[in-house]
Amino acid sequence: MSTYKELRGLKVKYLADDPDPGTAGDVWYNSGTYELKGFVGRAAWSSGALLISVQRDGGYGSSTPTSASWLAGGVSPARNQATTQEYNGTGWASGGDLNTGREEGIGFGTQTAAVHVGGATYPPSVLKDEVEEYDGSSWTEVTDLPANRKKGGGFGTLTAGVVGLGRLDPPSSAGTNSATSLEYDGTNWTAGGAASTARAYVAASGTLTAGLVVGGEAPSSSVQSVSEEYNGTAWTSSGSLNTARWILAGNGTQTSAVVYGGDTGSSTYTVNTEMYDGSSWTETSNLSTARARLQGGGSDGTQAVASGGLTSTAVTNITEEFNNTFEVVTAGAWASGGNMNVARRDITGFGIQTAAVAVGGRTHSPPGGPFTQSAKSEEYDGSAWANGNDANTSAGGRGGAGTLTAGIAFGGEGPATDESEEYNGTSYTEGDDLTVGRSGLAGCGTQTAALAVGGYVTAPSAVAEEYNGTSWTAVTAMPAARYDPKGLGLQTAALVTGGDNAAQTDILATSLEYDGSSWTAGGDLLVKTRGHGTSGIQTAGLIYGGGQPGLTTDASSYDGTSFATAPSLATARIYFGDLAEGSTSSAALVSGGFNASDASILTTEEFTGEFATETGSTIDFD
Repeated sequence: MSTYKELRGLKVKYLADDPDPGTAGDVWYNSGTYELKGFVGRAAWSSGALLISVQRDGGYGSSTPTSASWLAGGVSPARNQATTQEYNGTGWASGGDLNTGREEGIGFGTQTAAVHVGGATYPPSVLKDEVEEYDGSSWTEVTDLPANRKKGGGFGTLTAGVVGLGRLDPPSSAGTNSATSLEYDGTNWTAGGAASTARAYVAASGTLTAGLVVGGEAPSSSVQSVSEEYNGTAWTSSGSLNTARWILAGNGTQTSAVVYGGDTGSSTYTVNTEMYDGSSWTETSNLSTARARLQGGGSDGTQAVASGGLTSTAVTNITEEFNNTFEVVTAGAWASGGNMNVARRDITGFGIQTAAVAVGGRTHSPPGGPFTQSAKSEEYDGSAWANGNDANTSAGGRGGAGTLTAGIAFGGEGPATDESEEYNGTSYTEGDDLTVGRSGLAGCGTQTAALAVGGYVTAPSAVAEEYNGTSWTAVTAMPAARYDPKGLGLQTAALVTGGDNAAQTDILATSLEYDGSSWTAGGDLLVKTRGHGTSGIQTAGLIYGGGQPGLTTDASSYDGTSFATAPSLATARIYFGDLAEGSTSSAALVSGGFNASDASILTTEEFTGEFATETGSTIDFD
């Protein structure tokens, strides 16, 4: 009988207490409980943020799935795309376009040093030899391939990469599967070794001197399970998959890889996931959605991002994250909270997720019926809403700032008002009037340093005002008027997003940043919206819901430069209560508003951002 040290090369440690995962080896003896214990990793897929648009058959690369992945070209939904999408571990953002739109390309490298190789344009099928390099913002055409090629396996870096196998131009009308490989040094392509099996639509991972290609389709449409390893010179056959498949995805290293999805034959798409340890493949937790022609990335076989692809019914924008570590990542998600006591729309919100205020708004019954302006105020403790004292002014469409115990609501409709009121956690007190009364304005900041922006008087407004705790003062106006924008952040570091334009002919996708004295352009939203919700700060914000002009569930995060996709709301809604001072992009709140049926609603949604927990289980061996 072998000892643990003989099997694993590790000693069983003698400890007084259980260690933190990964800090004291795999197996130990707890002298306090008299138990032999061990840590067991947990493999699981979790939902990630949706792609900006549906996607399949693009080139893909990644350094780590939690920080820097990219996807370029493909079908989305029109063919021969040039768009690039970048993943930051939380959401997807737009990157620079390829110079040549195409699909079925081959990708390798990192988000800031990527290579996109070959591909094809349709219809008819024309294979490509174009090669482009990406620096994190734009693509540059470089030395072409020696011959046209699509759907091979790419691995390595911008200056030491490999493209192996794939499909070359006819003699046959469908093209010819190849066993050849090409090496790239950042400037030129040279011939590498030939694999034993000619095939295309493979998964690939690793480096120039330690690469791996697995699965695919061989001549006569034979679906493959074989994997081959590359040492920088020659290919060697290694362990076979448990489930043969093609148009699959994978990532990792030669000794720690993972593959997932694909077609097992005759358009039978699979959820199957397998891990590789350098010699054999082991089945593990499955994808939630069976799909093929998906893209995948990750630095090793313990983590992955599986994006887009083709299900049995449609091209998809699904993203899933895979983790097989002691640290389990829980993706960000919206969940139901306690219902409000009074259903209303055009609510003003401020505070944080566990100490929020929803004041004012409009009620109407039945849906589409006459509106009644409301002074109703409710407080949220993170689970339930409680009735508070009414505001002095009955109005919807007010701006808000501050916290539950030091908040302020200002402006509003019915008709447009200049009233502002301060809230101390118990009652509302009249404050100084706005310099310009208006409704549908954005608010942010604190009770003693608030910012009121835009809105509607007799037309959309560009007015901006600051409050110092005593009085409102007009400051530098926005570059252009907008109605129903939303704001987040502080008076000296604010972000204003979306809204209707000055002519009310278009909803805006632009954002503006304010530094306390001047306005500059921020990143463009992924989708146009108005009357939406916000939380967080100028460099770490979240926006969600609103209208475009139909109501949306879309959400996106902002990093101070650009927006990326985030988990969607459960219910499409507009003009709801949200948050202000002290809120974060990982703890947002939606209260009330009205839905696609034009009905005011009571429901609440809470957002919890992605988080990681150490959950390495201990197993008793006695």
